[in-house]
Amino acid sequence: MKKITLLLAMLVVSFGYSQTLPIDFEESDDSNIFASVSDGGTFNIIDDAVNTGESVGQFSGKVGGAQYDHINVPLTTSLDIAATNTISFRVKQTTTEGTTSHLFKLQPNGGTGSNKEVAFTTEYDVWKDVSLTYSGTGTYNELIIFFDFGSASVSGTYLIDDIVASSGTPAAAYDLPFDFETSPVTSNWGGFNGAGITVEAVAAPQTTGNSSTNLAKIIRNGGQTYAGVYTVVDTPLDFSTKSTITARIWTSAPIGTPIVMKTEEDGTSNNSGDKSVSTTKTGEWEDLVFDFAGLGSTAHDKLVIIPNLGTVGDGTEASTYYIDDIIQAAPTAGSQTITVSIDVSADPGGVNIVTPTVSGNWAEYAATVDPNNANKYSYTFAGGVTTAEFVWKVYGTSAGDVQESLTSLVGGGAIENNLAATLPTGNGINSDYSTYCNRTVASDSGDFVAPTFVFNSFRQVGVTYTELVLTADSGDSYAIDYSVNDYSEYHGPGATDNGDGTYTVIVDPSSTFTYLWYNITTSTQEDLSACDSSNRDHAAGDSQADSFGVCPTTAGVNDNNIVNVSVYPNPSNSNWNFRTGNTVITSVEVFNLLGKRVVLQNNNSTNVAI
Repeated sequence: MKKITLLLAMLVVSFGYSQTLPIDFEESDDSNIFASVSDGGTFNIIDDAVNTGESVGQFSGKVGGAQYDHINVPLTTSLDIAATNTISFRVKQTTTEGTTSHLFKLQPNGGTGSNKEVAFTTEYDVWKDVSLTYSGTGTYNELIIFFDFGSASVSGTYLIDDIVASSGTPAAAYDLPFDFETSPVTSNWGGFNGAGITVEAVAAPQTTGNSSTNLAKIIRNGGQTYAGVYTVVDTPLDFSTKSTITARIWTSAPIGTPIVMKTEEDGTSNNSGDKSVSTTKTGEWEDLVFDFAGLGSTAHDKLVIIPNLGTVGDGTEASTYYIDDIIQAAPTAGSQTITVSIDVSADPGGVNIVTPTVSGNWAEYAATVDPNNANKYSYTFAGGVTTAEFVWKVYGTSAGDVQESLTSLVGGGAIENNLAATLPTGNGINSDYSTYCNRTVASDSGDFVAPTFVFNSFRQVGVTYTELVLTADSGDSYAIDYSVNDYSEYHGPGATDNGDGTYTVIVDPSSTFTYLWYNITTSTQEDLSACDSSNRDHAAGDSQADSFGVCPTTAGVNDNNIVNVSVYPNPSNSNWNFRTGNTVITSVEVFNLLGKRVVLQNNNSTNVAI
């Protein structure tokens, strides 16, 4: 690593000489400072090639020197960093293209305090103003510069000038956040492969939704599909806690245009990888959040932005991107809201939600009508609410003002018992099954939108429910006993009396179970012990028709969905009847033939397909 190139040279004091800052190489004794340079390095005072008549120091290192070779400058007067905490100088590397790294060290050498080290970089053929700030307290009698720090293979030549110690607050570092009001400016940025950037005053239409004075304007015009812009900050980015970078974007490019941001270590191939976020607006400002989680503390000091990666820009408005307020921050909590809704088509009216979740006491709050459906109302709980309990109230119905009463729908034998037991994820009830039943909803991530239910029902709008139809004596009350609740004595869903000798139970179309019909009036469960199966089997989504105590009709059904039906004369009269196997098909059993191919057999002989 180059004998503390030029930089060190300027600070170095040869042994036997001590120096007082500042050093500008214009004084006659300045040459003594660098009269002796360690391990083969050389130092000279030369004329500045740009400013004739002014002198600068020139230091050249030696290839093969030790990694920690350095130049040191003993100070005549101690440097007290509590009062004088900043050392600044100008430096330029004249050989080796790219950026190289160095170290500037303060050493007590008889003073007080611990060693202080601050890194800095130089650039090829560019005079760079370097300002190094030291924190804490202590007095220091020696300055040490390590050029090409850590490398024994680089032989660099450096120019150095105007080494000054100062006190007070140093100039602000060039780091995030960027608001573009005073910093950064156009010269802080560069473009590549067909993209350019300027920092300029905000003008319409970008003034809408933006109170800033200045912004950055990126135009992509020709070049490569990866044309973009970059800037180099002073402090390497640390994503250990602040793992996101947010940028405000305005573009007239189509929604879905990818915006890529990545970080790099300037001068190397070390980078964070592309973080791509697509726009969700066009012709409007929006905040795009780029996630750098997992990178931790990095050496990345270069920020790169590539709008519409994969497409060559054409210089039009659709290839122009306005950027403002680039901020590094900790990730914000994800959006968390819960929205519930109700359908009052059966008996329309105005809707309130009744809930204790908002204030802690049961109270009413106005619901919002759907602009596309006058019978649908919704309510969104405040952000951060993860659980809520509620019922709905409808005003001005044919029955007056009606609040939901769901108790009769959920207990044993209640007609929507199964629907309440199979509510969608996040939806539920709070009930004692006898005096109250309230809806509940829960979600702890994202904007949760619950299904829309029918008022005073657990039926969801748009769902076709499975029906189990029973033929039985009229005037009784029926339910099913089923495996969902282990054939509980409190029964499953109850049946609606259709008034024609049939009863209907509705179940969720996703439910699969075995079951038996139960006559609540006579306390009788049907007995199918003589059948092939002592319980009825219900497949999800299949509607079924049964006769109380009659074995399920299965004979004659084959894998090709064909039912063989035999035609026989009725021995008691001249009419004919139809059978599957030995079972006479009644009007109820005909239900089981829907959607199947039926083949009629005449006295078990000639097949007649219909």
